[in-house]
Amino acid sequence: MAANHLSDHVRNTHLLGTELRALRRGNRLALEELSVRCSQLDPQSAPSVAYLIMIEGGKRVPSDDVLALLGRVFQREIRWFLDGNAERDAPAPVEARTGGAHAVLLEPAFLFSKSLLQATIPELLAQTGTTSSQFAHLLIRSHQEMSRNDFPDLERAAERVGERRFPLSVDDLLKLCRQHGLVVRWFERPPLLARDRDHELRSVVRSFFDAPKTVCLNRGLQADPARLKFDIAAHLAHKVLHGGDGVKSAHATGGDMGGSPDGGSALGGLSAQDVLHAWRDCECSFFAGARSTAVTASRCLGATWRRSATRARSGRCSG
Repeated sequence: MAANHLSDHVRNTHLLGTELRALRRGNRLALEELSVRCSQLDPQSAPSVAYLIMIEGGKRVPSDDVLALLGRVFQREIRWFLDGNAERDAPAPVEARTGGAHAVLLEPAFLFSKSLLQATIPELLAQTGTTSSQFAHLLIRSHQEMSRNDFPDLERAAERVGERRFPLSVDDLLKLCRQHGLVVRWFERPPLLARDRDHELRSVVRSFFDAPKTVCLNRGLQADPARLKFDIAAHLAHKVLHGGDGVKSAHATGGDMGGSPDGGSALGGLSAQDVLHAWRDCECSFFAGARSTAVTASRCLGATWRRSATRARSGRCSG
């Protein structure tokens, strides 16, 4: 009979670890303190700190004795810890982020393991029509929000290159390019009419980096000095930060361009190369913002991320 009882409560404890952690934190108890309190009530059944960590992490299901002991500590009956208990308080909310969508609680833990997420994310990208480049930009946006845009190493690199002068003019940036061995070439390429999903839009390549040392700029940028400064500074950043190896996205306006040069990997895959492109775009944009104008940099980088987020949300399910 006891075995059947244990089996029943095993099938109803998927959220037990989450609830125990929320209850413990709500009572301002450290794991060590909870273990001590259990020992004071029943030294033989008291769980160790290591065992409590495994329970809260969903890696162990406590016996009836341990669960009853935890109930005594918190003045709860066993059924309070089980799934589907209407008397239980709502789970503790995840700490709010500084921007973007609300964070979610990844529980029960066994459904959010690394192996399951590795198998599920590609399928999710395929069903929503999200490329790996767009997904990478979403990840980087979240990283930036959680880091509060604090990248001191990039700031120091930008200050060192710009000799702490701010803001820099177009001529100043072109001079810095020459000092770092870069050659600037101008090209003429008018906007093209392109299709992005079900919409037609004008797409134009503003600039790109031709490894190992050539920065190619569209003459049309001369009519927009702020954008021109940002693009020059971003390519200068690629030379300073990455040695100008060419593993970097083209700068473009409109369409899917502005992610990796080929628009991202085929649906259903997650390309490490696209992730690298996206991260380097972030680094170069941050550097450029410190060397040109912060407003321009924020607008350029933010627009790329918002475009990726919008496409991911509006993707249609394929099945």
